[in-house]
Amino acid sequence: MHTRTVLCIDDDNDLLAMSRTYLEAAGYRVLTALSGTDGLAIMANEAVDAVVVDYHMPDMDGEAVARELRQHFPAVPVVLFTGDIENLPSSVLEHVDLSIAKGAPTKNLVTALAQLMRGTQAGWPKPRSLRRFNVAVPILVKVQRGAASETFPGKSVNLSEGGTGAAFERELRVGEVVSLNLDLSPGRVYLKVPAQVRHSSGQVHGFEFLQTTPAQRKLVRMVCETLAS
Repeated sequence: MHTRTVLCIDDDNDLLAMSRTYLEAAGYRVLTALSGTDGLAIMANEAVDAVVVDYHMPDMDGEAVARELRQHFPAVPVVLFTGDIENLPSSVLEHVDLSIAKGAPTKNLVTALAQLMRGTQAGWPKPRSLRRFNVAVPILVKVQRGAASETFPGKSVNLSEGGTGAAFERELRVGEVVSLNLDLSPGRVYLKVPAQVRHSSGQVHGFEFLQTTPAQRKLVRMVCETLAS
């Protein structure tokens, strides 16, 4: 079985060491770089399956690195891993696949990498390539922050096999991984999936589903086509 290689780029050597420890524990081969320039040099000489990059770095920030990666290595997933996720410019989100807060549970990064690298396999559709249907279904979102959790209702404004746009009365943080419970057929069919907040505009949030099965994707597609017809 092929061992996946992850390149971590961060100017904080202690955080790089921590990233190496928990990603190696998850079964990855891990390469590290203390700058964007060094990271791009590694990319030119190593077969890398995914990149995890910080945003605030002195020589090249995370957006500049992601832009170079998109140009020269377009098939490699890029995760922005930063402690300042709420103040990121919207332009950076156009160049990365996912954004994750450094203060979030470690499993969020591991789960996201697994989903993204599964997405590079043949036959797996990229979420952004999937058609979004203008359908409204009830949704419950569960947010876990530290020891506290909160659940509140909302409604989708669009839906696809890869994710949903939904409106809630509470604002969520971009990069946050939450649990969504979608009521696909009122009172009969529920879909519970982990999802990440890709973007936020007031009370409307864009979510990307993480770890869905082929059967779940087929179900969502069927519901979308039925409700949109």
